[in-house]
Amino acid sequence: MVAHSPRRAVLPARLREFRAGSCAAPAGTGPSGGIRPSGDAVSGAAVTASGGPATARLSRRILLAGAATLPLLAGGCRGTMALGTPPQPAPDVGILRAATATEQALVMRYQDALRLLHAAPATGSEPALSAILARLLAEHQQHLSQLRSRLIPGSPRAAGSGPLRVRRPARPATTGQAVTGLISAEQAASDQLLRQVTAPGVPASLAQLLASISASEATHVPVLRRAGAA
Repeated sequence: MVAHSPRRAVLPARLREFRAGSCAAPAGTGPSGGIRPSGDAVSGAAVTASGGPATARLSRRILLAGAATLPLLAGGCRGTMALGTPPQPAPDVGILRAATATEQALVMRYQDALRLLHAAPATGSEPALSAILARLLAEHQQHLSQLRSRLIPGSPRAAGSGPLRVRRPARPATTGQAVTGLISAEQAASDQLLRQVTAPGVPASLAQLLASISASEATHVPVLRRAGAA
């Protein structure tokens, strides 16, 4: 009858230590992460003279099983790094996101201007200016809705783009500052969209939408100038 030697428990115990550790190779491993037989394991492999061929075969199986398991454990320690480089969004997705952010910032500017106008003391030009700003705000909200409908989070083309965050513009202190800021923002947005129309990789349908929004925002500039001068 062959006695069960404690040598068989050496390698499984080390595997458990490897799982519980911080991904450092356990004692008894070689520089490449493979199993380096310890003195006990070597004795187990050469046990033909003392423990018989059955024990030698069993020790060999334990060594082979450990060598196959350690690379899997080491791969798990790398986590998401083992998955490779994250996907990048398509070129036109970046342009669409930039146009959406610009339009959203314009909406914020109009909302702040209207709040400031409603909080200011009543003047003779307040109702007319408020109506103009409300009409232009509605047009920008429509533009924003059209742009957002093309930006589908989680789609393969937008993979890796992340959430869209827009910093709120500085709030104006007076109605005059609000109108002046809107004129500058409208002109800058129109110029930006016009440049994006001819950017490489922009589909024809998106280019048409960007050109339409750019033209609309260009017409807002003289309207705001007349309203601010009134």
